[in-house]
Amino acid sequence: MAPQSGKADDITTEILSVVHETNSVDTLAAVLCDSTNVNTGEHNEVIRQLEIALKRPVQSLICTLHLNELPFCEVFKTVDGPTSGPRGFKGPVGAALNFEPCDLPIVGFKAVPGETKDVADDIKADLSDDQSYLLQAVLFLHDSEIIKLI
Repeated sequence: MAPQSGKADDITTEILSVVHETNSVDTLAAVLCDSTNVNTGEHNEVIRQLEIALKRPVQSLICTLHLNELPFCEVFKTVDGPTSGPRGFKGPVGAALNFEPCDLPIVGFKAVPGETKDVADDIKADLSDDQSYLLQAVLFLHDSEIIKLI
């Protein structure tokens, strides 16, 4: 089911219905989401509402990779002008494309085997809060049983 809207209350209600339907109230350990304010806001957003409903904290695994896009988007808007959606970049760069980027096939993904290692403290000191959180999440997943299920 999809939430009635993109508001935190509706998203939380839908997540909790699935949690109850699957008898996962006592076993839900983590929530995976992106870092939009509706999910991560400090007052009454989705993660906070879930914790209140469950009467305990949950681990939040928040993807911050889209934050890497934000500086590029600003540069692109300066060079090509504002966009109005995935097919809406029609400035000099967009007009020069001889294909529709949205029509390109989705590339197949294959995990690359390897080992995740922690980084030195001097490197951690230079990480932004988002980068530090991502490192913690990756290290958590590497050390957990979750990664062995994939």
